[in-house]
Amino acid sequence: MALSSLIYKNKYTKWHNLIIKRALSRALKKGVGVEEHHILPRSLGGDNSIKNKVNLYAREHFIIHLLLVKMLKKKKHIDSMTYALFNMKANNEYYTRNNNSKMYHYFKERFQKLQSKRMTKYMSKKENRKNISEKRKAWFQIKENRDHLSKVFTGRKRPEMNKQTLLLKGDNRTKKQKQASLEHSNKMKGRIPWNKGLTSTSGIINARNIS
Repeated sequence: MALSSLIYKNKYTKWHNLIIKRALSRALKKGVGVEEHHILPRSLGGDNSIKNKVNLYAREHFIIHLLLVKMLKKKKHIDSMTYALFNMKANNEYYTRNNNSKMYHYFKERFQKLQSKRMTKYMSKKENRKNISEKRKAWFQIKENRDHLSKVFTGRKRPEMNKQTLLLKGDNRTKKQKQASLEHSNKMKGRIPWNKGLTSTSGIINARNIS
């Protein structure tokens, strides 16, 4: 499968082809500020042959992936390239990518929608929910993890909040309880999750392992 059969002939394709053509004409070795790129991305059917590889400056590499999202015809291919783009680290050992906030917001929003859809589909299957439940139980069996939770929650107070208030929902709450619940919700907004940095290593939920 050739990339030309998957894309529109638009200005983004023109810019993409110019960058690739220029890169193929120079002898650029992978190293500081240089990254390897698959001309036909592997997620779109490309192979790992030398003919399908080209070395690009890190900035060019990032731009190429931006252009691919704008060039492709099918939604599944666009989604695939959105994942690839967002999985490109903001910086690496050779180079720091400076992305403007508007661009980041656009692709972050697309990425979150894809993740939400993917997780909804994954969690609709009973066996997947059971698998996650078992992983959570295994995580809590590790003393180091329990100690971490204890440290995080020790000393945390919830003014005007109690267990009864947290368990009640909707019209079952008094006016005072509803107000307390709202104040607690506002207070918790923006707070770093207790499991930040632990989910990928503990295996509670790791989206990359979802097929």
